[in-house]
Amino acid sequence: MSGRFEAPRKKLRLSRRAVIWLCAALVSAMLAGVCFARLHGVTTCLYSQQAADRWRGDSNTRFAQVSVFLPVGGETNVQTVEVFHENIEQAMQEVSLEAPEGGSLYVDAYSGSTQLSVSTEHGSANVKTLGVGGEFFLFHPLRLRSGSYLTGSDYMADRVVLDEALAWTLFGSYDVAGQQVMIGERPYLVAGVVQREDDAASQKAYGKDAGMFMSYDALNLIAETPIDCYEVVMADPITGYARSVVEKTFSAETNLVVENSARYKLTSLVKVLGDFGERSMQTHAVILPYWENAARLTEDQAALALLLGVLFSLCPVGVAGYWAVHWLRKGYGKLRETVPAAIEKKVEAKKEKNYVRTGI
Repeated sequence: MSGRFEAPRKKLRLSRRAVIWLCAALVSAMLAGVCFARLHGVTTCLYSQQAADRWRGDSNTRFAQVSVFLPVGGETNVQTVEVFHENIEQAMQEVSLEAPEGGSLYVDAYSGSTQLSVSTEHGSANVKTLGVGGEFFLFHPLRLRSGSYLTGSDYMADRVVLDEALAWTLFGSYDVAGQQVMIGERPYLVAGVVQREDDAASQKAYGKDAGMFMSYDALNLIAETPIDCYEVVMADPITGYARSVVEKTFSAETNLVVENSARYKLTSLVKVLGDFGERSMQTHAVILPYWENAARLTEDQAALALLLGVLFSLCPVGVAGYWAVHWLRKGYGKLRETVPAAIEKKVEAKKEKNYVRTGI
């Protein structure tokens, strides 16, 4: 049995106040985690806002997605889109940007809408019809239930794409690619059937009405339909470059110009919070398409999640900071006591050793 005496170890005891603060910090940290998870969820749920990432693929070039929403009475036409293509080419040359072989430094789409009556032997409906041009389904990759999309390289004047609701109304089925529908006296082939977005924001913005897509040129022949939405993904070598090129053709003073690829950045969300009340005021005579209304809803949700996440983080960060300072001060005080004592002990031991050796 050792004769050495060991002092009993002191148990760490926390005051009631400290326990309360630690519990509050734990709960706040969990709530902050929920808010930041929500922030991530709402900023990644809309595929319509991620066209730049899809188009870039493995390229090292930075791209930006920009949308233009034109006001009622100020819509545009295909000729303006062609002029913009020339402006893009010139802008690329000015900054010495060259497209890779077999590739392109930009891709775009445009659309306009109107109501059309469509029918089959099984049923009929009066539906909102989007006339689309360019690579519309690159920007809006709705899930195909059957058939195929309309694309910029193979638009045909006699093909349409139905959404699920319309396919069910007209045929009682989703697998109807190759079937015919009648618009007026003319038959149109069903190229495909798409499923609408299943996120809450898009469902709320789109509603329960059925819809149809067809070539913009074909729709314009049936009913004169101006272009009220233009979308582009293009190279963005410096921040804001792509948007500035777009605004040279589509003035931001008369149109609503949105840089989609920047809308969920921290600075953008902080701006949303700063303009929260004013965002409900519409200063442009623009009727926004459902995908932009959905995006604006997710912006509000993301900004709110960010704010709440930061606020909930203050408690655990504050408690952690307090305890860090507390233990640092305690450790520093202990060092101030033990270090001089240890030095003094070593000095005394050295003196004693010298005395034994020399007798002095």
